[in-house]
Amino acid sequence: MGKVPHIINAIEFNRNLIDAVLDRAAKIKCAFKNNSWITCDPIAQQRMHMLEGRTMMLLFDQPSLRTYGLFTTAMRALGGNVDGWQNFSRDTSISKGESLQDTGRVISHYPGVSVLVIRHPDDRAAVSLARYSSVPVINAGSKLEHPTQALKDLFTIREELRKIDNLHVVVTGDLTGRAVRSFLCALSYCNSIRVSLISPPRLRLELPRDVKSFLESRGIQVMENVRSLANVVKDADVLYVMRPQTENWPVNSRAKVQDRKEALIHYFDHCGVTHQVVENLPAHARVLHPLPRTDELPTYLDEKYGAYVPEPTSQLAFFRQSDNGGPMGIAILEMLHSGEWAELLK
Repeated sequence: MGKVPHIINAIEFNRNLIDAVLDRAAKIKCAFKNNSWITCDPIAQQRMHMLEGRTMMLLFDQPSLRTYGLFTTAMRALGGNVDGWQNFSRDTSISKGESLQDTGRVISHYPGVSVLVIRHPDDRAAVSLARYSSVPVINAGSKLEHPTQALKDLFTIREELRKIDNLHVVVTGDLTGRAVRSFLCALSYCNSIRVSLISPPRLRLELPRDVKSFLESRGIQVMENVRSLANVVKDADVLYVMRPQTENWPVNSRAKVQDRKEALIHYFDHCGVTHQVVENLPAHARVLHPLPRTDELPTYLDEKYGAYVPEPTSQLAFFRQSDNGGPMGIAILEMLHSGEWAELLK
């Protein structure tokens, strides 16, 4: 991949990089909160024109609301332009058999193009694109990786709990999903982390072996096959909830051969968040979800437990987590374009 800094997976992060991008996102979030983004504040004005004349190309092959939207608005907030496709392989020469290497080489040399953002179901796609791209490539979600989501997750934890070290993190649901994989890999760069994992026992959705091995190599305490979500959250700092990602369930999974409704009932019964689960959480603990959600985190909990509260005072923090995507997206683009990202990866 040469000297061009790419964001392909969370394993490539380090603690200095994580701290720096979280610090930058916090400053940007503060600027938005104080409305200095649209005032005559000199720093805000400079930021608003930082990427004038630059263009981001969005190469999306899977549906996206939050990630597509946050990178679009982040680039425009910095004064840049946005172009691209939401059906990338269908609407470009990829459909004629062109390789991603050739596509990356061509698109990255268009006038003004300064970053490529790809979402693709094949984990090799971002790597192939980056191999011949002359500008940074951001993996905005593949089958197994979602590194920018992981940074947003860590930023939310620090905003809510004022720390990202010394945590007990409980993860419940489909542990094969890209969001939880990247989140746990990024979390491994924090200190004194304990992780408890709960997945529906009949559906074969456990954390992949390579991720577990990586976490253990980083000194993370991992407890698997936890049977009671309501009990394990009693000393949790973070409850990270995953939806059943049925679109990615393998053909040989029991979830595919048994009745779909029965599979989902089993999933929600074992891994779903209920009143009892929230009531058992310590007062400081926060519930996160990368969204979109289904019945694993039912909407009837929202009003009672403050899902719509904009300040970090309520336990249901997943909407604030989503909102944090904007400042994080701007921070990532700033640091990629300024050269800071490459320096911190050395």
